[in-house]
Amino acid sequence: ETKPFNGGRAEMATAPIRKKAAVHGIRLISPPISSMLRVCVAWSTDQRRALSGSLDGTLRLWDMKTGHCLQVFEGHRRAVWSVAWGADGRRALSGSEDDTVRLWDTETGACVASLEAGPDCPVEVRFRGAEIVVCTSDGRILTWDVATNHSTEVAALPGLSGVSSCD
Repeated sequence: ETKPFNGGRAEMATAPIRKKAAVHGIRLISPPISSMLRVCVAWSTDQRRALSGSLDGTLRLWDMKTGHCLQVFEGHRRAVWSVAWGADGRRALSGSEDDTVRLWDTETGACVASLEAGPDCPVEVRFRGAEIVVCTSDGRILTWDVATNHSTEVAALPGLSGVSSCD
């Protein structure tokens, strides 16, 4: 269950921004603070593999049937707070405290693209068609077109931190 910060006052104060984000197909969620202290995990669409983000800056690809680690993805310099699978299962995203978003080839473990998200770390990353949606710890919402390597800030939640999901 999702609960707003500040007894719902933050939700009311940011309604216009949330409406603007919704136009872009993004739903903002502000979770309880305790859920911010987590290691992130995402399951593949076929549920046979999982990808985890770690405090040491690595991602790990797991076989869910055997429980074995199949591969370690290295490239981030700090903790990984968010991971997501591409619909085809061949691509994955990670958002890290090193202020970068990385696009990975899940077959080879190679980082195929990287985005500097700015001074505040990306706390949530999602695939949305050809675009990638990034929510940062300072409340900015970015879209990233990997083909052109162009990012656009589509909304900002000034003074509100703690947005950790952008569905």
